[in-house]
Amino acid sequence: LAIVEGDVNIIIDDSTVGTKDSTIDGNVYGGGSLATVEGDTYVTVKNNSIVYGNVYGGGDGVTKPKNVTVYYEISSNGYLPPTYTITRDSNGNIVSVSGQSENLTYKNNVYSKTFTWSDDENLKETNGINADNCTIYSKNVNDVGIVKGNTNVNISNSTVENSVLAGGNASDVYKATNLIINNSTINDVYGGGYSGDVESNATVTIDSGTFKNVFGGGNLGTVKGSTIVNVASENDVNLKITNLLYGGGRGYDADNDGDASDFTTVYGTSTVKIQGINTYVENYGSITLGSVQGKIDVTFKDYWTGNNTAKYKTMNGIDRATNVYFENSYVLLTNKDDKGNLLGIKSVENIFIPNGSGLKISAPGEISGNFEGGGELYLDSEVCLVIGGNITGKTTLVLNPLMYENESYTIKGGE
Repeated sequence: LAIVEGDVNIIIDDSTVGTKDSTIDGNVYGGGSLATVEGDTYVTVKNNSIVYGNVYGGGDGVTKPKNVTVYYEISSNGYLPPTYTITRDSNGNIVSVSGQSENLTYKNNVYSKTFTWSDDENLKETNGINADNCTIYSKNVNDVGIVKGNTNVNISNSTVENSVLAGGNASDVYKATNLIINNSTINDVYGGGYSGDVESNATVTIDSGTFKNVFGGGNLGTVKGSTIVNVASENDVNLKITNLLYGGGRGYDADNDGDASDFTTVYGTSTVKIQGINTYVENYGSITLGSVQGKIDVTFKDYWTGNNTAKYKTMNGIDRATNVYFENSYVLLTNKDDKGNLLGIKSVENIFIPNGSGLKISAPGEISGNFEGGGELYLDSEVCLVIGGNITGKTTLVLNPLMYENESYTIKGGE
């Protein structure tokens, strides 16, 4: 198979890739379908471009065909090469390319042989082919479409109808992935690949835009290193994640029961920062998502309404984290599952709420570790927060007076 010895640089500028009716034809790959890229890949989508499929920093890595059909001329005088028809839209963009039927082209002028793949290095001496044994040399017989370097994806002022993945589809990335997004609309975002793995770290930086889901890891693939996800920045421009944000990956649900928590998506750590008055995230994490082997640190910074008389910004839930830090942030959790039932915090170890920050909880929950206070903790009607470790700091605890009138409650940490 072919090998790209250097880097790959793809730029989509003020262009349309694919059509609404065919999202598969609109895919963009930094790597190859089967070929190996020895260097780095760079994929840029900018200036009001529209991609109707997926954007990958890595390669496709589809299953290699089991064999290859090679055609031989019976008569060179009668042989006609195949022709191709190119279809373009009104803007001149290529929509499809179709080849003439082999049966019509070759007719009785050629015969064929079936060749199979081989990693026998001796085939290099015969231009990679052995006509007697019907074998073709391929260095990467099983591992196809890989990128041996880093992948770099930059999306700005554009729309991607499906997903942006810094990794590959079914192929691996041997080094790190880096994904940067500004002012764009995208369905799902992954720092890793679909089912391909990332052998090093994955970094996702999103400054602004609208998204459904954002993952630091991959979909079904794994990140062997660590993930870093930065959502918004000091610029405090508009950013919205309508479903969920997670430092790990989605994970493989082997039992098909809706729970992938026993699948490791990231083997290192995950660090997530959610920042800005104009940033909105519906959920951070979920107990049904794939796991992160190391610790997960989630920081909310300057995450509040900007209104001093009504500081609390509404989110649905926060879950699947080792440490949750609040810095000048006020968050109200409505705590509902996808069926509208109340579901409190289930998989958070430690919470840090210093002076100048606050948390409101609408459903009973628990943390397995410590609660370090100093700010505000608001418990809604009949809500209890169980803390498995220690409570430190002077926290202002607010209880609903209608529900707790004439009753006594004890706040206790540890045993």
